[in-house]
Amino acid sequence: MKFYPDWKTFAAVQKHKETGCIPTIYETMLRIAGVTGVDFDTFQEDFDLDLPGLGEKKNNFVSVADAVKAKYPEVEFAQEAFTTGTEKLARLDELLEDGKVVAIALHLGPFKGINTCHSMPVVGWDEHDLIMLNGFFDDGDTDEWIISRADVIKTHDNAPGGKELAYLNKWK
Repeated sequence: MKFYPDWKTFAAVQKHKETGCIPTIYETMLRIAGVTGVDFDTFQEDFDLDLPGLGEKKNNFVSVADAVKAKYPEVEFAQEAFTTGTEKLARLDELLEDGKVVAIALHLGPFKGINTCHSMPVVGWDEHDLIMLNGFFDDGDTDEWIISRADVIKTHDNAPGGKELAYLNKWK
């Protein structure tokens, strides 16, 4: 199993449980990559586009990446959508091999029995499984999901939504 080095020391606690998984993921990805010059104290508040009072749901890989880039032009998150789960995993492997920090969107139906998608950073991987960070808590505990590549493909190909990857493409 391969892991990002010391990823647990870089994981961000999700401050807004109901709205902020994508801002938290992007913060974690920036921390894992060692990006400096970003205000991590206010990152989630600055880029959670779904905070109360802002209207309809706006958080997605693209909208949050655009907001980050507007404030920090040197930081660029890229997003890609895939027709098949096999294509998605092949691209994930390419990105990981290139040393990119990657998050995956996944439909939760088969895993949690709910009709929604969730996004998580990939923190470990091998030829059979992916380890994704579902949560990091104030006390240092983590909630890691180990999901087989076969289940990722099956879910991608048979469930609505969860077709994307996001990755940290460039930074200073």
